[in-house]
Order: sequence, then structure tokens, then C-alpha cells
Amino acid sequence: MDEENKEVVERARKLKENNNKESLEALMEVLSKATVYVPGALPPNTPIELIKAMSNAGVNAPLPKGVKPNLALIANKDGKKFLPGFTSHEEIRKNPNKNAPIPPITLGIPFKDCARIIGESKGEIEAFVLNPYTENVVINIQVNKPNPNMPQESPDVRIRRKVEVDAIPQELYNNDNFIFDCLEDAIGAVKSVYSKFYEDNPIPYEDDDFDSMKLNLSDDLTMIRINMPTKNLLLATAETIFILWNPNTGRKGYFAIVKDVGADKRLFRVHPTGEKEDVGPSPENANEIGTVTEIFSSEEP
Repeated sequence: MDEENKEVVERARKLKENNNKESLEALMEVLSKATVYVPGALPPNTPIELIKAMSNAGVNAPLPKGVKPNLALIANKDGKKFLPGFTSHEEIRKNPNKNAPIPPITLGIPFKDCARIIGESKGEIEAFVLNPYTENVVINIQVNKPNPNMPQESPDVRIRRKVEVDAIPQELYNNDNFIFDCLEDAIGAVKSVYSKFYEDNPIPYEDDDFDSMKLNLSDDLTMIRINMPTKNLLLATAETIFILWNPNTGRKGYFAIVKDVGADKRLFRVHPTGEKEDVGPSPENANEIGTVTEIFSSEEP
């Protein structure tokens, strides 16, 4: 058993013995801070060289760049799907079906991110189940949401996602003046987009919550890099956005480093049509500007 999850297992067992509010709250107190192991499966189109790289990696090795596994859900006899979370690799091997294949990947995911995944599944995932082969504790995220130990999303988080993936790129591509507003005061321009969602109320971010940098990379390429607030930085929100502009042709581009499951991040792009593209795992910090610039510049007509 993983030592850091020992208390989770002990409280889960007490909940099975005494299924009451106090026992549930005691479990949630430690589970809400824990990281669990979730089996994963490789997409059918995973390149063979990435599969080989994984087979040569250690148990706790990070996923190779380019690998985007699917979470392996389990289903009950009624066909309802559940997201399993195990407190250790040993728990995964306790599957009573001895003929079941061993999961090719095991992901360490904070429980709070598991809860968000379930919440964002729009009912596809029924609930979370802890150690399904032993303790088998089912936690209904919707039922237990009022519990202060359970992750909850505020309207500010939902607005933030809307602003970062829809409103800012729409303003960039559809409002010719927005790029000039960004060049003059990028933080003010971004905050003005937020203000449209709060009407007469102040937005929950101050100027100091942002950090911006304008880079004149060449005669035909200017980049504005904006670090977004750490407040409300949750799953599928942007840590950093990049606005690109060719002053000679007027061509624009929008990219974002978006928080993924656990500590992972991904690079997303929004095209002028509104189409959203998952470019892949986020490059290292030192390579972010170079990667975004290369993608944008390679498509110049």
C-alpha cells in the first residue's frame, strides 16, 4: 500500500463498517487531498515508437510526449459507468477476474481532478469508486457537492473558460481594434473582455493577477504573451495565452497553454473560424514561444 494513501484506506474501511455522515466526511477530508491511480488505455492510433518508449520506462516514469491515454472506466450490470480510483498499484492487481488484461498505463490523478472529470462528463460517468475490488466505496460527486471537502466550481471558473476559449479569440478575430488595444495595454484589453460577463459587477481579477510581455520577434511577427491569474486556475483553464500578429498582412493567431489532468498541460489553438485544435502536450516553458511561433509562421501564405 502506498504510505500516503494509508489513511484513505483506513477511513474507507471505517465508512464500510459505519455508513454515516461522519464517516463519509472523515474519508473526504483525506481523499480530497489525495492522489489516486486510474487505469488508462492507449488510443488505437498511438505510434509504435511511443508504445516502445513506455515499455522501457519505469513504474513511476512520466508519459512520453505525444501519449494521450484514455481513462479506463468500469461499468456495473446496468451499464452505468464509473471512474475507478485505486490507492496503490497493488489494489489494481486485486481484480477478481484473473483473465482480465493488465492495464497498459496507470495514471496518478489528484482526486479533485477525478471529481472534475466526472462533473464535466455531463452524466456519462455516474460516480467515482474507490478501490472497486476491495473497499468498493462509491462517491456520487453530485450528491456530495455541498460537502466543503468536495471540489466545487464557481460561476467565475465557468466564465473564465468561456472568456479564454471563446470570447478573447472572437474579439481578436472579429474586432480589428482589439489587436491594437492589446499592443497598447494587453492586460486592460483582456480585462475588458471579462467585464462583459460581469455587467455592473467588478471582475474577480486585479491587474497584478496578470503578467504580459510584448515581443517584436521580426518585422512581420509580433507576439503578446499573457500569464493568466492563478486564481480559479482549474482543469481546462488557460495558464498562458499567446496572441500573434503579422503587421504586414494583418494575420492573427491565438494559442493557449491549458491545464490538463493532474500536473499535465496541453497546447490549444483557436482558429479564426472558431475551430479549437488540441495541438498536443505543452512544450517546456523555455520552448513555448518557439513552438507557437513555428506553428504560426509555417502557415504564412
